[in-house]
Amino acid sequence: MSLPSFVEATPPASGPVPDWSELQQDLLIGIFSKLELPDLVYAGAVCMPWRLSCVAVRRFGLCSPNQSPYLVYSSGDRDKNTATLHNLSTDKKYHCSLPDPPFRSRYVIGASHGWLVTNDEQCNLHLLNPVTRDQISLPPARTMTGLSPCFTRDGILSGYYIDDLYLKYKRNIPRDPPVFYETEFARLHLYKKAILTADPSRGDFTVLLMHRPAEHLSFVRSGDTKWTWIDANQHCRLYEDFFYNEDDRLFYAIQGMGEIHAIDLSGPSPVVNVIFKPVSSVVVDTRYILRAPWGDILYVFRNYGPLPPEALRELDIEESEEDDSEVDEIVVHKVDLAKQKIRKMKHLQGHALFIGFNRTFMLHAKDFPNLRPNCVYLSDDNTSSIFCSPLNGRKLSCLNLGDGTLTDMWFSDSLLHWPPPIWFRPSC
Repeated sequence: MSLPSFVEATPPASGPVPDWSELQQDLLIGIFSKLELPDLVYAGAVCMPWRLSCVAVRRFGLCSPNQSPYLVYSSGDRDKNTATLHNLSTDKKYHCSLPDPPFRSRYVIGASHGWLVTNDEQCNLHLLNPVTRDQISLPPARTMTGLSPCFTRDGILSGYYIDDLYLKYKRNIPRDPPVFYETEFARLHLYKKAILTADPSRGDFTVLLMHRPAEHLSFVRSGDTKWTWIDANQHCRLYEDFFYNEDDRLFYAIQGMGEIHAIDLSGPSPVVNVIFKPVSSVVVDTRYILRAPWGDILYVFRNYGPLPPEALRELDIEESEEDDSEVDEIVVHKVDLAKQKIRKMKHLQGHALFIGFNRTFMLHAKDFPNLRPNCVYLSDDNTSSIFCSPLNGRKLSCLNLGDGTLTDMWFSDSLLHWPPPIWFRPSC
């Protein structure tokens, strides 16, 4: 395990330090297996015996499974290569110096299994573990279907032509011509979200990517040299979110109107099946989907701002008399696949829900001090707003599903809004 430059934001007070290097390794392993991963890596910097024990904990998968949620962001009081990890449970901050490209130049579009999915200034994607500093470059953007790079006479990348990818072309129906985006705009426009099936440091993995135009999906497996576009049928577009189910090894993806697809990428060609038909005519900005810890499939409506009265009535939301033009509307539903119905939820069985660019996930609040039960933690993943104003302030807030109160979250005066902050859980 490489030792990253990784320190607490506020180091402990100085004073006499006992010689703990003589502790037996089995005792150290027992202690270290209960630590948060950032603290485990920090402990490995103390001395060689501790470092060897930390390596053993990670090698044999002995890390604590109860890793706290963090907010990852760039701090104005640190250099451009440093990411700040802010623990929501303990309120501790860590600063991690990361490899190039500089963290502040990246666009972070995903977080799952302890890794970030980042987009560099050339539109190429990288997997980055902010705790261990490990990095994996994914196949270049030019290998994606419908994406063609454009170069200047001097051979410098100037941008990309992006095809509409509309599936009608298979029936010889005319389609719109490709649209050219300069590189700095292409990387803001092209990608919407990405997740992993597993921790890449543990073996094989797959990355599923949602991208424009029309919110199509492409994927890459470990070892692949190019991206594979999912075009199993004419309905494979307009996706909003997805998750991977390790039990049946399927992806579950939700579309803009609420239709849910089960996607099998285990064979030579993708197989896509519709498992849930839309039951609501309400159009919202985005939807999220996840499998709850107790097994149910949940999906979440999110509108960046207030909904019209007719939509509020259909979603069973009380109309507010206050000026809430800046407040997101959030509704959580349980999906009944057998009855093809949804049911609104006003509590999360004591859990906290995290939505944004990250893989949508839930944690039991009782296991993490300072987490609020039955609340939704929101980071800003409004890609249209980011495209138009990438450096504008990004909203971070907490919504109580019980009483509907929304609380703005403050983390640091030095928090920068580029790259957009993202929820994250370390993985050992």
